[in-house]
Amino acid sequence: MTEGETYSCSWTRMPSGYRVWVIDDPAIAAEHADFEEADELLSDRICAATGDGESVHVYDPPEPNVPHAGVGERGQLWMLGRPADVYMVDPVRYFTGGLCDHCLMPRGTRTDEPLRVTKLRKSLNSAMAVIENVGMSPVLTIVAEPFLALLTAEERAGFEWRPVGHNLRTGTYCEVVYKQPTVPSVTAKGHDTYYARCDVCGFEWISPNYTPGKPDYYVAERDLPTPRSTLVAIGPWARARLAVTPERWRDLVKQPGMRGIKGLPVSILAENAVERGPFQWRSFERTKRKDGALGPK
Repeated sequence: MTEGETYSCSWTRMPSGYRVWVIDDPAIAAEHADFEEADELLSDRICAATGDGESVHVYDPPEPNVPHAGVGERGQLWMLGRPADVYMVDPVRYFTGGLCDHCLMPRGTRTDEPLRVTKLRKSLNSAMAVIENVGMSPVLTIVAEPFLALLTAEERAGFEWRPVGHNLRTGTYCEVVYKQPTVPSVTAKGHDTYYARCDVCGFEWISPNYTPGKPDYYVAERDLPTPRSTLVAIGPWARARLAVTPERWRDLVKQPGMRGIKGLPVSILAENAVERGPFQWRSFERTKRKDGALGPK
């Protein structure tokens, strides 16, 4: 069957934790003391029953414990995407100044060169294009025409949708090119966070470490556009991801055009809850680098 299907699911609280199941087939179910773990187990059960290893779950009632930041939280967004599925062909061509010879992040902006990528391994409506065989890479987002058809004219207007030259399966794909500044990622006060800076080009990473019960992603309320847009891009432009408001996520999630597109919660923080420094920066060290030819032209 096609992977990345959306499943209507439900849950209940038990003395031992949580039970989750697929509404159309309650026999596909899982239990765990932690809701997120139960949800992961449900993915395994769906895969065993249907062969869909990329299932997307929509819960009714809504998930009971989507992580939140506690004090200072001012709302939530849903980041759209999935793990990397395609590789850039000749990545140096896509960035003015090429790539940093140390961290492989862009030394400039996106060029006009049309993106070419390797074959998409699965039938999906969104994918992340990265550099092959490196752990840290620029990320360029591509989306299929069925996803674009779900967006309003206002949502489309905030981005350039550049056709992708590809060896993908049948269908039309576009690269998401950011016409306006992206919303920077931040971290919350008190959340253990990894800070790194490349000593060569100065590219910076702010990455909250995984902590049970806390979000993996944050943005600051003051950094969001005013008036609030239903579709924004989060993170440094070379690794940015699309995100939507909770209301828009509920509208989109069950649509066929969302095949394979998952959502991750992003907490919106009031300024008094944001950690903006001073940071204890660590030097970036690349631990795996197979293609020594990559770097500035």
